[in-house]
Amino acid sequence: MGLHYEQLERETRRLMLEELALDEREGQIYRSQRLVRDRDPHYLALLRAAFVSETDDWLAYQLHEQKLLEEHELRRTPKGDVTIARVPTTAEQTLAEGEFNRYYVRALCRRVEETPGMMLEIYRARESDQPRPESALRVGHEVSATVLLTDLRTGTRVEMALGVPAGPNSGLSVRMRRREPGVGPDRPVGHETAPNPPGTQDYLPPPVQRGPGGG
Repeated sequence: MGLHYEQLERETRRLMLEELALDEREGQIYRSQRLVRDRDPHYLALLRAAFVSETDDWLAYQLHEQKLLEEHELRRTPKGDVTIARVPTTAEQTLAEGEFNRYYVRALCRRVEETPGMMLEIYRARESDQPRPESALRVGHEVSATVLLTDLRTGTRVEMALGVPAGPNSGLSVRMRRREPGVGPDRPVGHETAPNPPGTQDYLPPPVQRGPGGG
């Protein structure tokens, strides 16, 4: 099951397509090592179609049905040897979710930059019975749209850009919220409820505290 994108609206989709076009012009489209050789144009067409009107689940299904990923890959063993292993059955979902979310977050960064009084807040876009502690600590934190957009445009994964160490897709994304009156973009919002994980970027201030009735 894919992520729940709270603000996947027409304007968000338009900006996702603009960001994809930017990467295409600059030769920055992420190419998974598992992608079948010479299928790049087909993969790009599926990305574009997903951004126009579909979801990451649809994209994952298309990657699987059209066999765009290799079935086997080279993998290094604990002893340092190289062996041939089957590609995980979750490979299509991992790629689809990761790339859809990356462009979705980039689009929201641009919307925030263009809309005075708005901010970005990290939230869990997919529930988990056992979330990683590192990702749980990020939920509710504000993140700089400008810095986040720059990171994601250089190919950084969403998890790393949000301060979560490398690992399986965390299920985290961001959503736009209106900034509380009197709280400037450089001031911490609310009160710290847990320490930031080691290595977390300075642009991640404490979690947003909502008043009664907040979402």
